[in-house]
Amino acid sequence: MKKLKIKLIKIAKNLKVSILKSAPSMAVIFTVLTMLGLISALLSLSGAETSITPFKLKYTNDWIILFFILSLLITSATFVTLSIKKKGLNKFVNYFGSYITVMTLADVVGLLMLQSERKVSTDTVVRMVKLTYGYNIFVIVMCVFGIVWGIYLTRDNLNITNWWFIAVCLPYFPVLYQAAVTIAGLQTLTGYSDYSPKIVKIIVNMNRYGDINLINQSFYYIMSYSIIALIFMLGGKIIVFVYFKTKEGIKKIQEKIK
Repeated sequence: MKKLKIKLIKIAKNLKVSILKSAPSMAVIFTVLTMLGLISALLSLSGAETSITPFKLKYTNDWIILFFILSLLITSATFVTLSIKKKGLNKFVNYFGSYITVMTLADVVGLLMLQSERKVSTDTVVRMVKLTYGYNIFVIVMCVFGIVWGIYLTRDNLNITNWWFIAVCLPYFPVLYQAAVTIAGLQTLTGYSDYSPKIVKIIVNMNRYGDINLINQSFYYIMSYSIIALIFMLGGKIIVFVYFKTKEGIKKIQEKIK
């Protein structure tokens, strides 16, 4: 009976140790799932009602968008400041930081282009078409700049593998694709023989939720990409922090058990 008791105590102790050893990994998994849940929640809100511009702060989505805009601005400003001061940012931060900064600049320009009223005039339609062309060309230029900047900041990785160039380009591909789609869509729209800014004006004004800003789809996609990149960058830092803190805590508990 005594031997059985000792054996059971030993099994329980080994089980406790194995659980403690897996705790850091479990903490990381929980953090990753939380991040994915946050992204899913944001995507589910994309269909919810919003104002024509987030600055009206009329709906919950307006506040959420404004919160992320401010977060992106603060993150970008901090990253640029630390880069200029050469504070020795790691490759992970340089990779995401350069992308977020470039995309945030595109977000700001896009926000400044937004029309604040649903009712539009013919001149407004003409202006928005021109601005949308200009904006998407600007986005393409910024993507090229972002790729060059990202490669420069993480250039040491090119000594490890030339495939790093593709890794830096990867987050810019969806942005470039969307800019190309928006430009092609505008060319198709304005290329019709019966196209008229007056007809577009009538269609927009007839709809209660008409929004001429939707002509520039790229802006909304780019803002989404910026927010997702921000969540991944901050989430990555949180994952590392949670892992090492959990590991440190488990080590102390194991020492007490021994």
